[in-house]
Amino acid sequence: MLTETAPRTTRTRTTNVGLEMDYSCICGRRFATERGMKIHRTKMGCLNMSSQQQRTAIADKTLENQSQVQNHSAKEIQAENRDDVPRHPSSDKRHKINFRPASSGKQWEDLDSKIVLKIESLLGKSTLEHKLATFGDIVYQTCLDTFGAKQTQTKCPPQRSRRQVEMDTLRKQKRKLKKQIRAASSEETNGLLVIWRQLKARHSALSRAESARKKRSQKRKNQERFIRDPFQFARQLFQQPKSGTLTVEREELETHLKKTYSDPTREIPVEETTGLVWPAAPGIKFDSKPPSLQEMRLGRSALLCLAVLCSQASGQQISTVEPASLTTAQDSRYYVRLFNATHAGHYLHGGIEISETGNSWGFVCAEEFHNDNGLVLCKMFGFSRGEVIAGGVLGQSQEGRFPDRLICSARNASLSECIAASRRQGDSCTARDTAGVICFNNTRDVLDMRLQDGTESTTQVSGRLEVRLTPITPWGTVCDDSFTDRSATSACRFLGYQYGEFDMIGLFGSGKQTLLDEVYCRENQEFLDCEHDSWGLHDCAPSEDVGIQCMNTSVRLLSAIADDPSVGSVELFITSKGGWFEVCDEDWDDNDAKVVCRELGFEDGKALKRNSLGLVSYGSLTALGSVTNVNCVGTEPALSNCSMDSIKLCKFHGSIIDLAAVVCYPTPVSQVDMADAVRIASDPGASPEVGYVEIRHLGVWGRICEEVSIFEFPLMSDAEATVVCKMAGYAGGQRIASRISDDTHHIWLRGMKCNGSETSIDQCQLPEWGSPGLVDCLAPLRVLCYKSGQFGVPLSQCTSGVASFACYEEVKLEPRSGFSGIPQFYHLQTEQWKSFCGLYFTDTEAQVICRQLGYQDGQKVPEGSFGPFRASHFPLSVSCNGSESHLAQCTIRNQTSCDQQSEYAAVSCYNVSDTSGQGYPTGIPICCSGLFRRETAAMHPELIYACDGSEPQLKNCTETRLPIGVCASYASVACLSEAVSDDYHVTLANIDHGPIEILYYGIAGFVCADNFKHSDASAVCREEGYNSGLAFHWRDQHEDSLFWASQLHCSGTESKISECPGFALGQSSRCPNIAGAECLMSNDDGNVNLRLNGSHTRGMVEVQIRGRWGSLCLKDMADRVQRNADMDPEANVLCRQLGFTQGGVFLVSSTFNRSSVYVMLTGLRCNGNETKISDCDMFRGNDVQCESHAYDAALQCFVGAQLQVIPPVPDSSHGILKVRKNGMTWHPVCDTGITDREATVACRTLGFSYGKMQCCNAVGGQISMAESITRLTCAGDETDVTNCTMSVAGNCTSGQYAYVHCSSRDPFPPENLRTYRMADFFGNATVERFGVQGGVCADGFGDEEAMVMCRELGYNTGQAIHSFDTNMNYLFMLNHINCSGTESRISQCMMPSLSNSGTCVSGKAAMILCKRTNADIVARIGSGGVSPDSGQAQLVLDGRIMYIDVSGRDTDLSQLANVFCRSVTNKSYAYGLPVRRTISGTVTRDTILMSNVNCQGQEESILDCSAVFAPRYASFDVSRNRLLYVNCNSGDEKNASFHMT
Repeated sequence: MLTETAPRTTRTRTTNVGLEMDYSCICGRRFATERGMKIHRTKMGCLNMSSQQQRTAIADKTLENQSQVQNHSAKEIQAENRDDVPRHPSSDKRHKINFRPASSGKQWEDLDSKIVLKIESLLGKSTLEHKLATFGDIVYQTCLDTFGAKQTQTKCPPQRSRRQVEMDTLRKQKRKLKKQIRAASSEETNGLLVIWRQLKARHSALSRAESARKKRSQKRKNQERFIRDPFQFARQLFQQPKSGTLTVEREELETHLKKTYSDPTREIPVEETTGLVWPAAPGIKFDSKPPSLQEMRLGRSALLCLAVLCSQASGQQISTVEPASLTTAQDSRYYVRLFNATHAGHYLHGGIEISETGNSWGFVCAEEFHNDNGLVLCKMFGFSRGEVIAGGVLGQSQEGRFPDRLICSARNASLSECIAASRRQGDSCTARDTAGVICFNNTRDVLDMRLQDGTESTTQVSGRLEVRLTPITPWGTVCDDSFTDRSATSACRFLGYQYGEFDMIGLFGSGKQTLLDEVYCRENQEFLDCEHDSWGLHDCAPSEDVGIQCMNTSVRLLSAIADDPSVGSVELFITSKGGWFEVCDEDWDDNDAKVVCRELGFEDGKALKRNSLGLVSYGSLTALGSVTNVNCVGTEPALSNCSMDSIKLCKFHGSIIDLAAVVCYPTPVSQVDMADAVRIASDPGASPEVGYVEIRHLGVWGRICEEVSIFEFPLMSDAEATVVCKMAGYAGGQRIASRISDDTHHIWLRGMKCNGSETSIDQCQLPEWGSPGLVDCLAPLRVLCYKSGQFGVPLSQCTSGVASFACYEEVKLEPRSGFSGIPQFYHLQTEQWKSFCGLYFTDTEAQVICRQLGYQDGQKVPEGSFGPFRASHFPLSVSCNGSESHLAQCTIRNQTSCDQQSEYAAVSCYNVSDTSGQGYPTGIPICCSGLFRRETAAMHPELIYACDGSEPQLKNCTETRLPIGVCASYASVACLSEAVSDDYHVTLANIDHGPIEILYYGIAGFVCADNFKHSDASAVCREEGYNSGLAFHWRDQHEDSLFWASQLHCSGTESKISECPGFALGQSSRCPNIAGAECLMSNDDGNVNLRLNGSHTRGMVEVQIRGRWGSLCLKDMADRVQRNADMDPEANVLCRQLGFTQGGVFLVSSTFNRSSVYVMLTGLRCNGNETKISDCDMFRGNDVQCESHAYDAALQCFVGAQLQVIPPVPDSSHGILKVRKNGMTWHPVCDTGITDREATVACRTLGFSYGKMQCCNAVGGQISMAESITRLTCAGDETDVTNCTMSVAGNCTSGQYAYVHCSSRDPFPPENLRTYRMADFFGNATVERFGVQGGVCADGFGDEEAMVMCRELGYNTGQAIHSFDTNMNYLFMLNHINCSGTESRISQCMMPSLSNSGTCVSGKAAMILCKRTNADIVARIGSGGVSPDSGQAQLVLDGRIMYIDVSGRDTDLSQLANVFCRSVTNKSYAYGLPVRRTISGTVTRDTILMSNVNCQGQEESILDCSAVFAPRYASFDVSRNRLLYVNCNSGDEKNASFHMT
């Protein structure tokens, strides 16, 4: 019986079998009411289930229901409506029953009994039709009650990704925008079209990404299907889908199947077979693991064979690629052959030639035939892998060039599937650039790899990465471009290691040649599967060679001493995270240390905390995160087996991070001497009592550093020296001046405080053992220990009881050139080298010094001959009589009235040789300093000799000695062993080009490049048999180069250079450049052509000489890009030759892609009036800097518009818009009425595609606005801004100019305003807007805005600091910003749009200082004063102590002290006075926060003063009064006075 209640609320169905029915959703959830199920479906989206799932739900019904639906009758329909028939609601899905296994006989018997009883009780008296209609329902319900339903989890509808949602949104926006365009006016249409194109470009990019994702997903699914069942996967590849309708009768089909598949002899017994031999057991164990990716690739050939066999069996034709021979192959479109080919079974290599007909062949160039092309080509030869080799290594083709440029994907099966494109315009590829290929299946068959010039230990190896393709290429290096830690890991796994890390480039030196470039690996990629350029194709210098470090352990130690692998802070490699993690020292103990040390190959270890003996105080900068609470038992094989927690960053105590560290030992700790000890490390050859203090702690020797920047210990004194000398076994000692250390020792202590009476340093005040500093220790403690006597005893009073070092004196010569230099004397008491004053210095003192240095004689050189020089201390005055053998025998005293910079003494020492009985029979003179360096002329004795020719030696001639520096030209000679003809011979270094060499008297020399013209080069080339020549300045010059000729002044008609008017050998002075020539067989070859690789007005400059294109190198590009138009003669000449008459400017070359691997010119010098660059001085020759292509010239030529570049802006895509009207004068454009439309037209004129306008003097300041363009209106479709409507009417009414941003590749992105990163925790407030970076105006900028910007950069808070005046050299992208201080991003604040941003009335840029904690910057008074209110001025930021540098000339100390004292935290000082310290002779190293500070006196905080904020570490003598010391007072300022301490 069916009952219903509450028709609008719930409904319950009850059958006459006593079962309460429920409602089930298609996702599997059940509901008591139909309404609840419908609400669930609407909320969860189950109504949007795919039709496939709905069909599945229908298919789950029983066969009984299917038969009833298919065979309805009127009576059955009436029977279905009876209330006593048990049915499920139509909306319900029948659940699968959890049937028991067939072996559960008892349960099946009980089920059978229940079904019988229910049928008899319910259907005993019903009609046959009723029984047939309800029998299935009764059986199903009984089974469901007995066994229950199978619990299945139906997948919920897939959630759409953010990309798919954005694509739908863009699609709707495009439709809506199309409707708006149809209804828009003509003025609005252009703007709407720009927006529509931007939406279309974004939608297309997302569609490509989504398509690529689907392909990757399908590829992954196919791989999983293949691994799961390879046979079924291969079968589905080739079988035809079933189709058609069975038209035969059932009896006929059964007869056919029985006849076809039955065996009539099945019932006949089989006789026993005799003589069978059982096979032996298999020798190779069957591998049941899923196939690897490499095995899948190797299986492709088997699948192809299977496809061919299947096609032959079925008569179908399947398109396959089969090689015609071992070195030729073809597909449906192309023929391929390999010349100079070698086939070794497991690999095939040769040069590549392609044909479309099979008759006419052509080679391909490596620059346009990439590795994907090589892979596809190798597939045609039956191989699965391929690598392209550039540079004609596998042979140079004798055929022409293949006309098409093929663009292949790794997914292509043959070249016919690749895209055939036309070659790039101006491509200069020749047969020398023929591409070759090596095909293979296994990487290890062809790839070799090694590490060179590195280190190796039991757990790791490092070195310069070198690779080669066996047996084709020699060993070569890998360039660092695109190389990452993942690339290093891939290489290390090839070498047999687990982990890899990319080390600093250049760390392991340079190799002979670079083979691989742009190597970029993804996770778990094999090395040759990574992205990389063709072998031999690169744009790298030797200094960019990659170095890597490979490891087999998951832990490493970071120590300040790289050579000690047993000590340092611990880092752990977490494989799942793909990087190194720092280990915090919480719960860190010896058990943890033992596990680390054992993993590193040591026997035992001790735990250290707080980054003891670590690299630097703030830890690693490369770690991805931190782990803490490491808990090891001590028996684990690796640290990764211990339990631990993951956190972002370890805690800090002050400036030191709490990192775990260890000391590892090769023996058990019980066998290590743990007692503290001291020793003196003396210099080689010096007294053993003098040297660095070394201390042993925990069995490790280290040093004591005079570091004061963290721990605030005072500088070392004689008291600390006495204590360490006592520990070393001496009676006492003194601290002596520190020297720069080699940084090869651990630092156990950074500062300490003793009173001198202690017997061990344990009794002194010590910082924590092993605590690292912010930087390396530059000044370890040095002492002089003595058994008795005093330090600094004069030579005459030295006794055996005094250390020998205290009585040692010496002289040295600070070399400048050859045997000339600045003599210095070692002063014992200060341990400083001091120079001599040149005012009273004569040849007599010079002779004594030179004799002491081992020379025979010497002469004084004029004071200051070697430029500015500053000795360590004031110079000395010396007076000698000439008989002394040692300088100490002369009278030496301090000389304070001498200018150290220019009045120092200098000498030239020399030996006089006796050459009697030796020499040459004859010689020729060379005049004019031909072999003498002009820059060293003032460093040698100057003599005049007069000889008659009969003298045996030069000393027999008449000699006249001149003061050094008088002679203007120096003599040179060429000595000849025999009479030689005076004929000359001209050659070029490289047959038809290169430096010009002249062989004269058998001696090779050059031609000076000064005033060397094409007419001179033509005379040289005609003498060599050519028709004409081009002149160059060659840079390959050696310091000892000899110039035989200069200033030839040829007319161009001469047949040899001896016919030129200026030809005279041996009469040339030294020259800065060598003349070179490029000889030509025809005058037609003499054209020097130009082109721009980019757009028609801007791009990389390329030069063509003799048919070959190359780049133009200008090593002063950094200066040139800051010049305005009409100020660079070379740029103007280049543009003039290109057909532009309005000049141009050089651009930053990184704006464009490199277009040429060959450097054509290494320099260019023009005066600006030339019409083509061949009229300028052109430079060539080998130049390592130019070969790196870092200085390739890029050019912007002006047509009708230009952007005036401001120096901080990196290129000419941004600038002040100027337009040339009527081709006459450049006019600045006012910002009134200018929109993005006019900006786009102006940018289009300059060769860009898109433009954006910014108003209001965006770079600050004012420019000359006379004759400005006050109105500029464009329609938007112009190609030249001069075609727009404009008027020139004097000054701008707004008084402001327009600033334009241009883009050549993509439209400007959405505004997406964000704070741009800073290099440190403070700096200029910089934002990025529409993809452009610029500053923030200081007008209205305060702490609230600074807090938001710092928060966006990842800091906790921040504050505004003193702004700086930009002087019209700064681009403002934001002004008048207004933040509340609670925002998380700058874009959430109120601000004007870009079209209204730019005006910065003050012209000052905002600066911010960011903090990681909420604590304010604390101003406090440190040590060094006579009272608690006086001392060193300190600023504490995030636990770091920093100082104020007052060495600037404009610093007003009185005002600065006043403001600082008022800023002191928790004090109420009224004023302050600067304090001058009188301590001398000590050197400190401190962290400077502020310098060049200028306070007006009314500032509330020291941070409000004008200053340069640039944290740096500085070493200096405190006697120079460089740091601020103050004396703060609470009383009346007028009673104050200046203090001395």
